[in-house]
Amino acid sequence: SVAQAALPAPGERIAAAESAAAAGIQSDYFSSCEFNSGLWTFVDPRGDGAVQLSGGRLEIAVPSGTNHDVWSYGNNSARVMQTAENVDIEVEVKFESSVQAAYALQGILVEQDANSYLRFDFYGNGNNIMLFAAKFVGGKPSVTYNSAIAAGGAAPLYLRVRRLGNEWTQSYSLDGQNWAQGASFSHDLSVSAVGVFAGNSGVNPAHTAVVDY
Repeated sequence: SVAQAALPAPGERIAAAESAAAAGIQSDYFSSCEFNSGLWTFVDPRGDGAVQLSGGRLEIAVPSGTNHDVWSYGNNSARVMQTAENVDIEVEVKFESSVQAAYALQGILVEQDANSYLRFDFYGNGNNIMLFAAKFVGGKPSVTYNSAIAAGGAAPLYLRVRRLGNEWTQSYSLDGQNWAQGASFSHDLSVSAVGVFAGNSGVNPAHTAVVDY
């Protein structure tokens, strides 16, 4: 799910919750029995994805054999999105799923509209887990970061995106405590929605993104 800030201490959790409310973003630990359709919108461009809650986790699944990539021919990922205001934000997601198969994808989307958005994610290349970021302007992508961070199979995977003005910073962690920076760039985006996605490309392996929070 989407959580505002890292939530390492009670006082910081309160401040983070207040900041999230101000930004119009609500954290979700997926502890209820039903998918909160009042908070999240499930977007399924291919019509073959699935979303469910299981054991206090959100699962977003895409099948094999069909491309669910986020690239120049459009955003075909299965995703859950919530409305966000155009203010400074910090979003953190804990994935309990790895991206061992090439090319399974899971990450965060920050949208202005269908043609202008940012993609921050993990993907597998068959050997390593890659940290990736790209910006889309008028539907045209440009890569801002693409680097191996761990051997294939590593999980959990933590991903954090921070926006201060037009400055964007991506960070990741393999344990939730020690963080390393990925992409850092300047980009003007009028934010309207934030969410989590699952996808695939290449040989299009089946993939289920399992999200703890």
